Amino acid sequence: MSYTTERPRGRLPQGKLIVPGWPDIEGLGIPVHSAGTANRGYYQPFVMPYTTSLVSIEFWNSSGTNNHDLGLYDAVGNRLGSKGSTASTANTIHIWTPSTPIAVQAGKLYFAAFATAGTATILAYSGNGMYNPRTGRAVQASALALPNPATFAAAGADAFIPVLKLTFTE
Repeated sequence: MSYTTERPRGRLPQGKLIVPGWPDIEGLGIPVHSAGTANRGYYQPFVMPYTTSLVSIEFWNSSGTNNHDLGLYDAVGNRLGSKGSTASTANTIHIWTPSTPIAVQAGKLYFAAFATAGTATILAYSGNGMYNPRTGRAVQASALALPNPATFAAAGADAFIPVLKLTFTE
């Protein structure tokens, strides 16, 4: 995968990034409503091709009420910001909007983070055989609220990848 550090001209395509993204999800099919492991942190890697600022992260909670947390980490696990453990309700989009947009540098690795207190169903990729070691996904046990710093562990055969939508400044 190649990236350019030159900012595209004009508007970005809605200034959004869905993680995991292509080609990380190749062959996974369509996301379903699935439940992760209670108190586990899920870290989705991404690299932006230009310098920008994160203005929000969101996810869809399909069923159940639990506490969740959303956040952003740098490549070595330093938390750059998080929502904190917050109650969520079913059939709702939950959004974390940092009080100040968080700078994201071109070409650097970051992790969008999600953690849940229980097994509420959210929009996610799920199923056996979907782990791809090239994606760089990471997990952490006992990660609610999202800790600082994170202690990344390889996702292994974990069959749950939360779908997160990140929004950036133009």
